[in-house]
Amino acid sequence: ILKKRVITAVLGSSLLIFCIIEVDTVIFTSFISIACAVAGYEMTSVTGIKNKIMTVLSIVFGALTPFIICHSLWLNVNKTMLFICAFFIYLTLMTLLLFKNTLSVKFSSVAVTVFGTVFFSFCLTQGVIIGNANKYISSDFTRTEGIYLIVFAFCVSWLTDTFAYLVGIKFGKH
Repeated sequence: ILKKRVITAVLGSSLLIFCIIEVDTVIFTSFISIACAVAGYEMTSVTGIKNKIMTVLSIVFGALTPFIICHSLWLNVNKTMLFICAFFIYLTLMTLLLFKNTLSVKFSSVAVTVFGTVFFSFCLTQGVIIGNANKYISSDFTRTEGIYLIVFAFCVSWLTDTFAYLVGIKFGKH
């Protein structure tokens, strides 16, 4: 299991370095978009939804969220309203599919999937906003400060995971 963790750390570190280099480009947003799409897929998988259309809807909504929130300037519309409209379209389609498949899909599974997909996609998209704090938050921030914040988030995540693993080995039941 340690070998798998080392491989994951090396791949994660490589991805982090690449993201730091490309933090202010659409490439970084694309990586976040892929992570959001995976989150949408995982939510349907974890809740046991076997409906392919619901799965595709969750993946598409997750993948589009970073672009809607961060790269919708060319549409000349309010980004918040665009995200809310996309959310309500997603929610409406999932609800219609729920009513169509009431025997095979539980309401609680759809509710958890919709909430989880929206929650994780929105939270991951904040990485793009933080990384580009000088563009999205305030011009007082520099690109370097945004990169530091992203590195800090990765480091905190990895350190808490590592220490949880070590505490589990030391004090957990074997």
